Amino acid sequence: PTYSGWSPRLSAVYDITGQGRVALKAMEVFRESSVEFGEISTWFRLSLMTIAGVLPVLLIVVWQIWASTLPAGSPAPAPLKVLQTLADLLSAGSLLSATVQSLGRVVLGFALASVLGIALGLLMGSSPAMRENLDPIIESFRPIAPMAILPIAILWLGTGTPTALAIVAYASFFPVLINTVHAVSRVDRKLVLAARTMGISRTTILTR
Repeated sequence: PTYSGWSPRLSAVYDITGQGRVALKAMEVFRESSVEFGEISTWFRLSLMTIAGVLPVLLIVVWQIWASTLPAGSPAPAPLKVLQTLADLLSAGSLLSATVQSLGRVVLGFALASVLGIALGLLMGSSPAMRENLDPIIESFRPIAPMAILPIAILWLGTGTPTALAIVAYASFFPVLINTVHAVSRVDRKLVLAARTMGISRTTILTR
């Protein structure tokens, strides 16, 4: 509508109320769309949860039916056979002992990597010359994945515990080393020099 003959105050009031109506209408539309979107998203989440719960069970049933059609002595295990074998291992205690042995290898390999990584990291972090000389060697080996050196480890050490320790130590060595180097190199150099001027040994500075 036109309001050219109105006073400026009435025109301003009309503008404000008209914009207010538009804003209220927009808010109502936004609220309705939000409610509809919320209902759709809730239905979508419920559908995903249903699929996530039903699909694994369906796959296991299909797996069991497929395995039952195979001839006797087939290498493909059926789910029921897997559960039976698990129960046998638990009752015999061999699964627990194997788990403890595997965890022991992981802990021992990580401890070995921590000792070597922290010691070398302290040296590289406290000595710029040592870091410049060793950093190219470290960076040349760091991109190599642990699984890439597995054949070499098996060839040199066999298939027993030494190979497992070597793989775990190799995988854990570089993160420990890099974090140690960065932590030591971030120490304020002025504090180190102040400690040296007061007669504190390098070993005490590194350990404290």
